Amino acid sequence: MTSLLCVKRPGGLVDVHNASTLDRLISDANDHTKTMRVEKTVLRQNKTPMRPHTSPSLSQHANDMDTNTLIGQSMKVQDWLNERTIQNVQERADQEAKSTRKLYDDLLHTENTFVRDVDEYLLYKKVLEERKKELLHKKWAERVHEPIRQQIVNEMNSFRYKELEKRKRELYKEYLEFTNKKGHVFLDTIAPDEYFALALHPSRPAPLKAETSHLRDPLISQARERHNEERAIMRCMTGATYRDRDLEAVKLPPLPLVPQGRHGTECKTWLEMPLNDIESPIRHASRMKLTSTLHA
Repeated sequence: MTSLLCVKRPGGLVDVHNASTLDRLISDANDHTKTMRVEKTVLRQNKTPMRPHTSPSLSQHANDMDTNTLIGQSMKVQDWLNERTIQNVQERADQEAKSTRKLYDDLLHTENTFVRDVDEYLLYKKVLEERKKELLHKKWAERVHEPIRQQIVNEMNSFRYKELEKRKRELYKEYLEFTNKKGHVFLDTIAPDEYFALALHPSRPAPLKAETSHLRDPLISQARERHNEERAIMRCMTGATYRDRDLEAVKLPPLPLVPQGRHGTECKTWLEMPLNDIESPIRHASRMKLTSTLHA
């Protein structure tokens, strides 16, 4: 069976009898040639890496290199200037900090030494006060407590205490006998012929009495010195020697006293005032004056 397809063979001629058809064929051939060239160019461009449209050219790249160099140098200069500026500022700040630290150190040193000196002074004052108290107590014990204690011990060891102890036992025996006989002892009823409860100390002074000489009490040393000065002054003025009680009496206001209160007076002198009696001459004159004023 014979194939219906035409077998292509090279060569041959085509006879064209129309001119317009020939022009159209030539135009199509030219267009095909241009298309082939464009396709080859596109393939070539795809094989070689293409530079982006934004990338500069060689001359632009050179210009960019110069610009980058200048920018780098300017940045280095700027960094150097910044470092120098920072260094200068730091040096200036360090100098100011040193001067301030010096003043601050001096202030701290002064404060520390002042506070330490104050603490030491306060501690010294405290120790001094304690030492004064100890010395004052030692003087008081030697000058006041020890003489009185020694005198009391002497009285307790004397024959008067033995007699007093014997008398106390006798009175206690009388108390027991009277209680067994009467049953009760009434304090508000005293019968000396039957039982006298106050027989141990019928009068004063007491059987036992500790007497000492003049005690140099350190607690009243200033008052004693003042009394000595006043005593010397009064002796120069009057020629008499005054006791401490007499010096206190001299300080009282002179008689007759006016009853403006009990300050500056004693019980005896208060009773000796002329105005304490309703019939005193001063009160009588005052009433007469008031009566004459009312009648007038």
